[in-house]
Amino acid sequence: MIVVGILALLFGATSATNETSHCAKVVKDLPNDKQWHKLSWSLPHGLQLTGNDQGISGHMTTRSQCSNYNSATGKFGWNYESGTTTKYCGNPPKKSNKCPYITPGNDPNCHYQFGFQGVQYGITPWGEPSSKDKLQLPVDTSTLSNLSVYADPHYTWTDTAPPSKPPFQRSRLIYDFFLTNVKVAAGRPNPASITDEIIIDLGYNKDFQFECGYYPGKSTAPLQKAYVNTSDDVFDLMDVFDQDMPSGQPGKYARMTHFRRQGGECSGKPGKADCPVNANLDLMLFINAAREYKASQRQRPAGQWLSNVELGNEIYDNIKAEVTLTEFKLSSVPLESGVMFA
Repeated sequence: MIVVGILALLFGATSATNETSHCAKVVKDLPNDKQWHKLSWSLPHGLQLTGNDQGISGHMTTRSQCSNYNSATGKFGWNYESGTTTKYCGNPPKKSNKCPYITPGNDPNCHYQFGFQGVQYGITPWGEPSSKDKLQLPVDTSTLSNLSVYADPHYTWTDTAPPSKPPFQRSRLIYDFFLTNVKVAAGRPNPASITDEIIIDLGYNKDFQFECGYYPGKSTAPLQKAYVNTSDDVFDLMDVFDQDMPSGQPGKYARMTHFRRQGGECSGKPGKADCPVNANLDLMLFINAAREYKASQRQRPAGQWLSNVELGNEIYDNIKAEVTLTEFKLSSVPLESGVMFA
């Protein structure tokens, strides 16, 4: 008989009565990276609220980000409000200035608006654990038939300055996780072990496209419709890129696979901020789909280790958003009898 093992990451009420927030803020200035470090905040049960200023670092911008936790109600989450970011770095901005974060290609500054806010569990391929507690990730996915994640995010966002022309990168709530070919460990960075990054869009703006890699007339249509079917939703395969290099090491290519939930579009218009999402998924459906899609074209075989799972928002300019949860948990069903995540 197959026994289901459960890793509960569910907050319960405690004796505390107040909500606590860790925030970072910049107003028409260069971000202070030390402020953004405060957003990485370990919570009970191995969870960690995270945030970064990856793309905006070195750029003049206006932005506020907060990680929130109420120990009395068990609610946790984040909120942010972004203004406008200059494309070029420095104060004053100059095209000749070298930015802290650049991307390969014709437009190295295309990532200038990007930031991130979310919650994660596990150990990243850079050796960053979500907690000092004993963690049940990484896990060898080759031993599992199912790996379900349960979360109840309430997601709202408002577009305060909608663009008039594409690319329309405004707001999206995603799962983001890595597969590695070795079991990563806390304090031992090994990004070269990454073989796959998998992104699943849950809620998103209409015709979402990245500025990076965009060209006029580029289609927003999926690569293949209805590629993954769950009990509740249908997911399109949007993109597959086999020459991603998250490690930054030449030749250490990884596959980036991007899925999107059908019907997940939200307008972000004033008065219509609610963006309903279903975040309860069996991640093995997506892991197997990413492994199997045109496997002969992969630069490297898919790794079997799932290092960490993150649910979060990519942050772009002129957006106000909030995500609140009371639950984030995983459960697994092994291929053979035995308890996993015990």
